[in-house]
Amino acid sequence: MKRDHWYIFLIVASSIGCVIFVSPKITAQTVTGDMSIAVRVVILPVAPSGLEASAASATRIDLAWTDNASNELGFKIEEKVGSGTYSEIDSVGSNITSYAVTALSGSTTYYFRIRAFNNDGTSAYTSEVYATTSAAPQSSSNPTSGGGGGGGPSPYIPSPTASTLSVNISGIAYPSSKINVLLDNALASTVTASKDASFSFSIDTTVGVHNFGIYTTDANGRRSSIFTFTLSLNSGTVASVSGIFLAPIIDIDKSEIKKGDTLSITGQTAPSSTVTIYIHSEDEIEKDVVSNGTGKYSYALDTNLLELGDHTVKSTASFSENLVSPDSQLISFKVGRKTVGKYVEGDTTKDGKVNMVDFSVLLYHWNKGTNEDLAASDFNHDGKVNMVDLSVMLYHWTD
Repeated sequence: MKRDHWYIFLIVASSIGCVIFVSPKITAQTVTGDMSIAVRVVILPVAPSGLEASAASATRIDLAWTDNASNELGFKIEEKVGSGTYSEIDSVGSNITSYAVTALSGSTTYYFRIRAFNNDGTSAYTSEVYATTSAAPQSSSNPTSGGGGGGGPSPYIPSPTASTLSVNISGIAYPSSKINVLLDNALASTVTASKDASFSFSIDTTVGVHNFGIYTTDANGRRSSIFTFTLSLNSGTVASVSGIFLAPIIDIDKSEIKKGDTLSITGQTAPSSTVTIYIHSEDEIEKDVVSNGTGKYSYALDTNLLELGDHTVKSTASFSENLVSPDSQLISFKVGRKTVGKYVEGDTTKDGKVNMVDFSVLLYHWNKGTNEDLAASDFNHDGKVNMVDLSVMLYHWTD
């Protein structure tokens, strides 16, 4: 009995997202949402099972197997003689579960294995089986079959009954930055991006619905916004999520600035990418800069262009029209008649305010050991987040 599953993928970046439905017979989707991120989700077919070989004559062996996949394009059939090397002898289309191997030699033992394939790759092999052709061309069939450990699975391809599944994830961050991977809201892995800003890793998980989150931090401990997605995984599924381009980091040097002074906007993203900076005012201002070889970028904003009052700034990065990051965090600043410091203590999100958003971040880190990920909530730098830090936050509360 074939197992027909629906695989549902929800890809979310910032507050905007897209839904990818991968149905039976659809092997992969590339979808660009409103955030202009192309995310490719790959589903390899589940391996067939129950392969049997029966000698029908001196020149023919019949094969039969169970089709466990719902997204295969067909099956590849491999054969060897004795201790020889396997070679592919034929392939058949989807939903086919039998095959007759002909033009064989009499009184000879042949070994077989098969695997499913689609446009994204191949499944694991079945167990190896064998059968021996009869000596006389017209003799009755003498089926023999056996199991064995012939053929190993491709990397990260579990057997159909495996309880552990792998999710392969790749994308672009910042050169040598630390990539933090959350699985169901808990830190599951930390990897380092390469010098060209690319990253790739595999996360083992189990059958079911799982939430993933990915963010990075730069050398100054500033963190990007979190890229999140949800996967619904069935037994035998292998999912690959690629094309992720993490949002750039953005920072400013003042939370309130005198009109006419220069506001420094800085951050980091992938090297040699175009960074678009959006300043929200009565008329939105867009400025493009190019990041350097380490991914750093900067822009000096002349505040004479802005009216008095509150403003926000954010950025995106792009390599081309087809590879654009989601928005960075949104940072608030004020143009007034005086220039004050950058941020006040308690402002965990660096938006120029201390409010319920910052309180939620502090509660998330409550009573946890401090590392560079938690440092934003450990205001007195004593290695933990507790009532002392809450008191500091309440003292600087703005709204």
